Amino acid sequence: MATGLASHSSNFNLHFDSSCTGCGACIITCPTHALIPTPKKISLIKDACTLCLDCIEICPIGAIRTIGFNSDA
Repeated sequence: MATGLASHSSNFNLHFDSSCTGCGACIITCPTHALIPTPKKISLIKDACTLCLDCIEICPIGAIRTIGFNSDA
């Protein structure tokens, strides 16, 4: 089983800010099913994330951003 690229960067995370409406567009677009709905917001499963960042691109209100992403890692 392949390990997601995000797990190689312990500082990497996705932040869903308070403007997130929970529309689920990010969940639907994630090719590795690394995003799951929770009662308060969306959560990332780091071991499944491949850093494709499709979720950021698809978010209609720009509520997702990366934290601690280092492209040299």
